[in-house]
Amino acid sequence: FEATPQLYGKLQGAFERHYPGEPIRISSFMRYASWIGGDRDGNPNVTAAVTAHAMAEYRDTAIGWYLAQVQRLVTVLSVSSNVIDLPASFKPVLQTALDKSGQADVIAARNP
Repeated sequence: FEATPQLYGKLQGAFERHYPGEPIRISSFMRYASWIGGDRDGNPNVTAAVTAHAMAEYRDTAIGWYLAQVQRLVTVLSVSSNVIDLPASFKPVLQTALDKSGQADVIAARNP
């Protein structure tokens, strides 16, 4: 998850160093693949259950990574009515989300 943006960042930095002032846009060149499904062509150990399990693991890993990133962002980002004018419709939606979270007091204390 972190390696791809690092690679693109390093490549962009190298172009900027070696070709200063040139408007170079790096097109997407990375492609990802998986063995899932590929071993189903004769490997008796790769059953439908194995493929389903591998897909579930991939899915859970990706979702877990994104959830961790959102949790990290929650600690550093906030919206403040002291900085921007929030629409009147925002408060009831926020209160509903807080009530559903089961952590309204913790969140309110962290982001007064």
